[in-house]
Amino acid sequence: MKIKILQTIFLLVIFISFYSYGEDKTLNELKRKFDTANTQTELNMTSYKISQFLEQKLIKLEVKIKKKLKNKRLELFIKSSQLWRGYRAAEVSFEGEFYSDGSIQPLIHNTAFASITEHRIALLNLTLKELHR
Repeated sequence: MKIKILQTIFLLVIFISFYSYGEDKTLNELKRKFDTANTQTELNMTSYKISQFLEQKLIKLEVKIKKKLKNKRLELFIKSSQLWRGYRAAEVSFEGEFYSDGSIQPLIHNTAFASITEHRIALLNLTLKELHR
């Protein structure tokens, strides 16, 4: 029962991601794999792959933004990104700590990582649109 609830929560995060990234083949494949997972290990591994996929999307977006910025704005963006990564690491650790002795802890960790990263991507997509104006 607990696994199904967590699958639903994680799928909600991924559902939001679909609207942000369109029909990305890799993300669709990962989602299907997650949706059909039968064990906690499969859920943990697939959620990790999804979180890393989103991290790569974030890095690519940051590179695009950096190319559009100069001087003080670039400096501030780099600092903001570093501080944000620190926040994400702390938040993910905090959420994962509630399940520190359980096999579900990696799933909680990965879900928090993916959710926070997806939110950052949405905000940076807005920033990129503003820079194109």
